[in-house]
Amino acid sequence: MDSHPEKQPDEVFFTNATARQFRIMRWRTKRKGSVAYDGEGNKLAHKNWFPVFLSKSELDNVKADLVTERKTWRQIMDQLNLEPTFK
Repeated sequence: MDSHPEKQPDEVFFTNATARQFRIMRWRTKRKGSVAYDGEGNKLAHKNWFPVFLSKSELDNVKADLVTERKTWRQIMDQLNLEPTFK
């Protein structure tokens, strides 16, 4: 889901995350949202998940590609065994 109802005009939706994952994210402009959605736009029932948004300008400043950053993030979560639990 590339669009999200909580996304501000100067932001991009990065991923859904847990509080623990959010704390270790490197992005200075990360912002925690309220309601997580799946890729088809359905609300997720997992209470420990929320959406994370990043400033477009931060991504541009570090010349980061959003798709690459998302893939890298998922790989890191897999390696650290920090994939969220579905409670």
